[in-house]
Amino acid sequence: MPKKILVFFLLIAIWLGAGHHAQAESGVEISAQPPSYTFGGQITFQATITTDIPPQDIQLILESPGLPSFVGAAEFDPPHQIIYVYSLTQRPLRAFSTVVYRYRVTLENGEVYTSPDFSFRYEDNRYTWQVLEDEDFRISWYEGDVEFAQEILDVVREGRVKFEALLPTPQDGGPVNIYAYASASELQSTLMMSGQTWVAGHADPELGSIVVSLPPGPARSLEISRQVPHELAHILLYRIMGDEYQYLPRWLNEGIASQMEEYPNPDYRLYLEKAYTEERLIPMDELCLRFPSDAATSFLAYAEADSLTAYLLEHYGVEGIRSLISAYETGVGCNRGVEIALEKDLSQLSGEWQAAVLGSGTNSRQIVEAGRGFLPWLVIFGIVFAPIVGLVIFRGRQDENVEGGDG
Repeated sequence: MPKKILVFFLLIAIWLGAGHHAQAESGVEISAQPPSYTFGGQITFQATITTDIPPQDIQLILESPGLPSFVGAAEFDPPHQIIYVYSLTQRPLRAFSTVVYRYRVTLENGEVYTSPDFSFRYEDNRYTWQVLEDEDFRISWYEGDVEFAQEILDVVREGRVKFEALLPTPQDGGPVNIYAYASASELQSTLMMSGQTWVAGHADPELGSIVVSLPPGPARSLEISRQVPHELAHILLYRIMGDEYQYLPRWLNEGIASQMEEYPNPDYRLYLEKAYTEERLIPMDELCLRFPSDAATSFLAYAEADSLTAYLLEHYGVEGIRSLISAYETGVGCNRGVEIALEKDLSQLSGEWQAAVLGSGTNSRQIVEAGRGFLPWLVIFGIVFAPIVGLVIFRGRQDENVEGGDG
C-alpha cells in the first residue's frame, strides 16, 4: 500500500511539472511577418511576441541549404516587436533557396521558448516574374510573352525524355524551377558564389533550380535548346545519385549534360583539333574534380568532356554510361570508376578516344612526327644509295649517246 501511494504521488508530481511547463510556454506566442529584403542587400525579419514574462534575450536562428546555421541577437522593441536585420553582403544566401528560421527566447525567469519554424523563398526580387508551370516544371520569366515561356517548357519536357532514355530517373524529386534572364549580365549577378561569372547558364541540383540567359533575338531558340537540356541533366543526375553525386567526375557530369543538348556545339571539334595539333589537350585526370576557371581553357575542358562522352556512347553504348554511374554511386574515385565499369584506366580510355577521334585524320602534327621518323632513313639513303643511283643514271646517258651515234 505505501508503495502504491508513492507511485501515485510521483505521477501527480510529473503531471504538475508537465502542466507547469505547458503553462509557461502557453504564455509565449510569436507571430512572424513575411521578411522584406533587397536582393543581395539585406533582409529585415520582424515578428510580434506576446508573453506574460518579459524576454531577456531573443535570438534568430536561420538555416539555408549548403550553409552553416546562423544565430544572431535580435532586438526587442517593447512591448511586442522583434526585429533583426540580416546582411546579405556579409553572408550571402543561395539564390532561389528556401530559408527556414525560428526565434529562441529566454525569459527573465530563465525559461526558454523556441518558436515554430517559419520559412520564405529567397528569390531575385529585382524583377517582376511571370510564371508558367505544370506538375514537373515551373518557368519564371520577366521579359517576353507566354509563347517564350511555352517554348522553354516544351524543350525541357523533351530534354527529360531524352535523358531518361539514357538514365531512368526517380519521379519524386519535386518540380524543377527554371528562371529565364533577359541578359547574361543580369544572370551573372545572381551567381554570387559560383566564381564562374562568364557562364550563360547555371544549375543548382540540390535546390532543383536552373537559371539561364536567353536574350531576345534570332539565336534565342537555339540557346533554349542548348542551355535548358544541359542544365536539366545536372539536376536529374543529382536526383539519381543523391549524396554520391559528389563522386561523379566533372568531365563525365558535363559530358552527359552536353550530350543532352539538341544541337552540338560546332566550335568544339575545331577547338579540339587545334589543341591536339598544338599538344595542348588537358589530361583527363585533371578534369575529374573541377574545370579551369578561365574561359578559354574551360571551353577546351567542355569540348574534351563532350567528345569523350560521345565516344563512350558510340563504343560502349548506354550500358557503358550506366555502368560508370553505378560505379561512382559506390563512392569510388575518378580513375577507379572507369576501371570498374570499363576494365581499363582513365589514361587508357583517353588514349583510345584521342586515337579514334583526333588521330584518325592527317594533320600538321602527324606530318611532323612522320618526318621525324623517316629522317634517319633519308640520311642513310643519301650516304649509301645516292652515289649508286647517280652512277646508274650516268651510264644510262652514255649508252643513249652511243646508240645515237650508230644511227
